[in-house]
Amino acid sequence: MKLPISPKRMLDIGGSHGLYCVEFCRKYSDLKATVLDWAVGLKNAKITLTQEKDVAGRIDLFEGDFEKENLPAEKFDFMFLGNIIHGLTVQGNKVLFKKIADATASNGAIAILDQYANVKGSLFVKGVASMIGWNLFAFAGGRAYDFEVVKQWLEEVGFHSVTLTHLRQAPGFSVIKAQQR
Repeated sequence: MKLPISPKRMLDIGGSHGLYCVEFCRKYSDLKATVLDWAVGLKNAKITLTQEKDVAGRIDLFEGDFEKENLPAEKFDFMFLGNIIHGLTVQGNKVLFKKIADATASNGAIAILDQYANVKGSLFVKGVASMIGWNLFAFAGGRAYDFEVVKQWLEEVGFHSVTLTHLRQAPGFSVIKAQQR
């Protein structure tokens, strides 16, 4: 994933296993990352960090509930959400995006990996996305949001240059990227 910046401080919101932080730290040699999750999720991250010693020293763990609590007080220039927004309500996402905007440094970036509604592409890609959306609704109480809806939420809190990229090797998954003003 190419970012419009070379990040120095990353926050992975709901990052559980910590694998995204590991890979971003490998890609960006000056990056220091923080995984934010509940205690149960951070147990998995601790296991990951014992196995990924080359970058473990640059990854911190922060216990918290991003829905009920504030994000860490420092400013981050890169925010990452992996499979988070589909499990939140519209209002829950709007509140989270405001918290993210407040914790993002000027010109910082955000990347949101998730399943989105109304994807374009082959019938296979559309079918996978539709099945994922149905499963999220039926079994997890969540939903796959339309790109335009997520774009609006981001723009309302000060992000711009919002783009959507479909992942060819992971049909049904896409990444939204944006930059803070």
